[in-house]
Amino acid sequence: MRGPASFCAGRAVGPDRAFRLGVIPDMREVNGPTIGYYASRLDLPVTVVQLVNRMKRHVEVEVGLDPFDRPDFYQSFDRYDFIVTKDGVNAVPPWEAVVPEMQSYFEARIASFELLASFTEPDGSTLALYGKRGR
Repeated sequence: MRGPASFCAGRAVGPDRAFRLGVIPDMREVNGPTIGYYASRLDLPVTVVQLVNRMKRHVEVEVGLDPFDRPDFYQSFDRYDFIVTKDGVNAVPPWEAVVPEMQSYFEARIASFELLASFTEPDGSTLALYGKRGR
């Protein structure tokens, strides 16, 4: 398996920003903050985005407002250089409907990404890292 820094090697990003890594799953074990922690420990040049936080307008319960009024996952999809996915159960309340919809949205556009790595989780599901083609 390639080392973590090799995923960014050979990919172009402007001097004014880091790579953007979107995390679709939101489980206790696999989520944006967890992946962000390990990315920072490895000093990877990525900004990790917990995508469910961009989807607050898409759930029926009050989960707080986005004080920055950022675009949601669908509006900002083309901005991500990397996407992390997980098949099987991939969300906890209140995100059980939103996360699978985001996963389906990604899968319909998977041709614009390449699989960089995948890992089998203890529950038998697969955690995968995709990189945008041409970047």
